[in-house]
Amino acid sequence: MGDLMQADLQTVNSLCEALQITVAREGKTFRQDYIRGIPQHELYITDLDGFRGTEIILKPDTSIFGEDGFSCEILKEWVGNHKEWNHILKLFPI
Repeated sequence: MGDLMQADLQTVNSLCEALQITVAREGKTFRQDYIRGIPQHELYITDLDGFRGTEIILKPDTSIFGEDGFSCEILKEWVGNHKEWNHILKLFPI
């Protein structure tokens, strides 16, 4: 499962202008920021501040998707059709 998730995340990263990944586990928070797939710094590691889990914040690449980016309605529909993800996946359009 880990290799599949990594491959999926690499694909998503290649389609983003900006991507931020934060993982909280084992008492630590790990964060990495990317711009167009290129890491912007070494991995940030800090003590856990109460957050647990994984957070991914992304901005779709407008040179690929245009200025409209992703459709919030389509994403909400997809999440609604995958009930097993509802307790772990949250969408926050900006």
